[in-house]
Amino acid sequence: MPIFPGAYVTLKIYDMVDSSLSYNLGYFRDINMRLSNELIDSTSLGSNGWKTVVNKVGNRQLTVSGNGFFSGREGEIILQSAAFSNGIAEYHLSFANSNVIKANFAIEEYQRLAYMDGLEEFSLTLISSGQVLLYD
Repeated sequence: MPIFPGAYVTLKIYDMVDSSLSYNLGYFRDINMRLSNELIDSTSLGSNGWKTVVNKVGNRQLTVSGNGFFSGREGEIILQSAAFSNGIAEYHLSFANSNVIKANFAIEEYQRLAYMDGLEEFSLTLISSGQVLLYD
């Protein structure tokens, strides 16, 4: 599987009122994704001391964090608004290898970084709420 730089990961948000509207917010320079699976223990005396878990049961959560740059002023305003509203919105993450992750996310952490040369970046942590879909 080829390795693609994080700058190829596009972040898009869908309007919370009119889901037919979407906005390209920016691009991740660095990205970290963590899928957490809470396993349900089903160990019994019959397992001879070995831990057993229930297959395909338990809570799952996807955490996406990273930093990148805005696609423009509109993306900057929308992302900042979403962070301050503390709401849940539909986001799409598009990767260079054509994979797309679609899910509702809440913004757990948002930072805006500004440099003297005029460059503005964001740092973001998204926490999934509900089902996460991965498309090839």
